[in-house]
Amino acid sequence: MDVHRVSEVGVFIICCVSFIFLLPCLAASRGDVGFTLVNFDGGCNIGKSVTAGLLSFREVYKCNDGTATVTDWDSKTCKSEGSHCDQCDGAGKGVLSFLVFALLGYLALFPMYAARYLGKNLRLVFGILYVCIAFSYFISWTVWVGGCHKFLQSQYGGKAHVILGPAWGLVFLNFCLSTFCGITEFMLLSVPREVTFPVPNKFSHVPNSETENLPTGSV
Repeated sequence: MDVHRVSEVGVFIICCVSFIFLLPCLAASRGDVGFTLVNFDGGCNIGKSVTAGLLSFREVYKCNDGTATVTDWDSKTCKSEGSHCDQCDGAGKGVLSFLVFALLGYLALFPMYAARYLGKNLRLVFGILYVCIAFSYFISWTVWVGGCHKFLQSQYGGKAHVILGPAWGLVFLNFCLSTFCGITEFMLLSVPREVTFPVPNKFSHVPNSETENLPTGSV
């Protein structure tokens, strides 16, 4: 079994999965997928929830009659919840910038996989790229927690349930996956490729030194 070939296929599958996970994170820029979820009790008798995206907030008021009011606020200009708009706007822009860096890293990786399939030895370059992508994810989830999420917790912690949203979870998961891929690529730099030997044809003639060198007598 070729350890290198198995690892290359496995890392490529992980790369594709993490790339798919990145797409909802980018959709979170408009609040479609939340980086932080704020759930208030009461408000139209059922409750109010706020989904914090990177560049906007989405408020949903649910009522007993089955209706709901949805309002989208731009993080830069909204006045609905006070100063958290300005606080989270800067953090959201920073996170979005590093997510774009991660996207560019994937766009560089996929053509390199084609070169790897053709026999190019690019393991060191793969490792460096995966480390750069993992670093982008690391900055993304730490900046959001420190720049926006903790601020929302301090502002609404006593009045609402403030939790990290699914988009943040995907960013953290991608950080772990990219780190694993980078470590795998670097570890296999010191592992020589498995030497394979040709399998002899069973119909081919194999000399037998014990018999073929014996003199033959005449009949």
